[in-house]
Amino acid sequence: MKLLIKVLFIFLATNLYAQLKTTIAIESLTGYENNIFKSPKSFLNSNGELLTDKQLYKSSFYQTGDLKFIAKKEWRKQSISFRVNPRGNYYYSENDASYFTIYSGIKYENILSKKTKWQMQSRYNFRNRKGDNVDGSELNFPLGYGHFDFSSGIHYRLYRQNRSFIKIIYGNRNYKKKVTNEISYNSLGVNTIFRNVFKRKAGWHSYGIEASFINKYFQQKKPVENTNEKFNWKDVSVGAFYRYPITKKIDVKPLLTFKKRIDSKNDKFTYTQLKPSLNIAYKTPKLHLDVTGGYVNRKYKTLEATNTDWDKLGKLKYAYYQLKVVAKMKLNKNLSVVSKSYINNRTSNKTNTKSIYFRDYNSYYTGIGLKYTF
Repeated sequence: MKLLIKVLFIFLATNLYAQLKTTIAIESLTGYENNIFKSPKSFLNSNGELLTDKQLYKSSFYQTGDLKFIAKKEWRKQSISFRVNPRGNYYYSENDASYFTIYSGIKYENILSKKTKWQMQSRYNFRNRKGDNVDGSELNFPLGYGHFDFSSGIHYRLYRQNRSFIKIIYGNRNYKKKVTNEISYNSLGVNTIFRNVFKRKAGWHSYGIEASFINKYFQQKKPVENTNEKFNWKDVSVGAFYRYPITKKIDVKPLLTFKKRIDSKNDKFTYTQLKPSLNIAYKTPKLHLDVTGGYVNRKYKTLEATNTDWDKLGKLKYAYYQLKVVAKMKLNKNLSVVSKSYINNRTSNKTNTKSIYFRDYNSYYTGIGLKYTF
């Protein structure tokens, strides 16, 4: 009887695997990253010593290894897919900055009709990383965390040219515990896109509006002070986009996004933000080139910018200048050369060298490597 069960199990497992569509990709990049932790160029410590970028910056040549496995099964009008993607970043001269991340997820789709598709998705990401987010964009978050989220939504077509969706999202994130601080949050939100598409000689045009709302319920424990603080952030964003194919190989996508954050904790981290960006994509059977440039203007409601004498300079303001370039060239059916570069420059009206947070910084990375797909 046991033998029969074993034979039946092997038969079912083999039959199921035969129906799966699997993709395995291995990618490795070698490159250089400047100012890994996004530190300002100067800092006046408690001893009165002015530290410069030579002491503050953590920069290094790096090596990344990336393995992506995707399995998908389709039957009738349904499909289910599973993804796991471990990734390691190793810094040769800054070993303490090295870290490991695992991305995983499962997605279910059901085509309910010609105009409607239901989708559920669950993801879990884990990042084992030391250090804090010292750029001070928001809270002083640890860089390591575990994150789970679940979403359920409907993709629909109101008419022939319409391609839209709406989904509800739940999330939970636990940041890496510290002796003095423990931070976690639960979140609930909704995301929707209303998109129209139409075809012209050069290709498919698309335009529309994307909007989202998310409420993050934070809990911050400080064991040393024996406190447990609760607060929430409400994030609202609205964006308009247009994808325009210039030729069959080149298309551009301008995007303008407005975002507002409301902090229940006396508006401490409440801000408004405007972000115009432009994406340019060049695609041929052998070469893919993707360039994205953006500018972010952020204004805080209550946080004050100060100078080194702690004089107030007005409300805190940021300006981000960002550029990302990704290129992939196929050498043959399975092997490709991949290159990735990113520049991030932030200016701030806070000039206080006695504070390391909410200051100017410059950071960038660039790398080149190989990707092999099975």
